[in-house]
Amino acid sequence: MGMLLTTTIKSLTKSMGVYAIWLAVTVCFSVLTSQLFGHLKEGLYVNRYLGGGTFETIHGSLMWLFRIAVGTSLLDVLSDITIVEPGCTPSVAGELVGDCSPGIVAPIVVLFYAFLCRFLLIPLITATLVNTFFDTIDDMRSLVRFQVHCAENHSYLWIYDRLSGAINWAQSPVYNFLHFHRPSTIFTLGSSRHFFW
Repeated sequence: MGMLLTTTIKSLTKSMGVYAIWLAVTVCFSVLTSQLFGHLKEGLYVNRYLGGGTFETIHGSLMWLFRIAVGTSLLDVLSDITIVEPGCTPSVAGELVGDCSPGIVAPIVVLFYAFLCRFLLIPLITATLVNTFFDTIDDMRSLVRFQVHCAENHSYLWIYDRLSGAINWAQSPVYNFLHFHRPSTIFTLGSSRHFFW
């Protein structure tokens, strides 16, 4: 659990630039879509009652763009923003502002934003998260390697041999026993050597 929390915190700091780009792109597109689609007739999916709002305001556009970025059905949104006659009222020059789609511009804008978010920005955030996760695992493995290395270095001690009367700097027999122990191995102390820690 601690590794996941560490990974999340590190990935948030590493991917702040991508989040900032995503926010800037979304705000720009929300202003654009509120200007393009703010006058559209409400459809079955994009409406203020069932769909949660329309493109009339910037915050409504922000909500819809976020939903488009994270995977809402593009076909439903495109069917509502590409409404044409006889399903809508056409504009009359100088007299009436209609509620029909602006034409081919509508699907191009929405598809471009969906492509930008789904295939570029969100995968960058995911890649940063995965990369940070593997970096955290490598850091933890290097700490384990370091601790084992330290244990090997500190396993040496002065050993007194009674038969020869010599004092030798050697690795502890307990460390050797624990390091190379197998279930079939029986460890016995020889009568000629006594080890002092």
